[in-house]
Amino acid sequence: VAVASALGGGGDDAPPASPAASAPAGDTPPAEESPASSVAGIGTPVRDGKFEFTVTGVEPGVTRVGDDMFGQDAQGQFLLVHVTVTNIGDEAQYFDGSSQKLTDTQGRTHSADTGAAIYLGDAQSFLNQINPGNSVQGTVVFDVP
Repeated sequence: VAVASALGGGGDDAPPASPAASAPAGDTPPAEESPASSVAGIGTPVRDGKFEFTVTGVEPGVTRVGDDMFGQDAQGQFLLVHVTVTNIGDEAQYFDGSSQKLTDTQGRTHSADTGAAIYLGDAQSFLNQINPGNSVQGTVVFDVP
């Protein structure tokens, strides 16, 4: 599973930042920028509104979260995205992990699976009020083909 875009949004109505397109030389009209061309790598901070996101790791191919008694099976496979979220604003902001989206290389958008996320033993609940300058770490779960 290749990931085109991992995280963004969740606390502000501001549109995500996107790089400026440059006009090509000649008579060819500019091409639409593909999502994959603006993807930040693991460990590269990305700002969106009042938050800065840093994906610290990605675990593809997880078929079940939880244990034998309490857990959830993936419809396809779970993709666990480990992320640090920092409040870069000047007042406390709520970050809601359920608002996160993932866009795959085929342009399909996947919502976070908060039902599966509750079965992660060490994951913080991703509905946090984050004070200015503070960070939280957690895992956002996506169920992908």
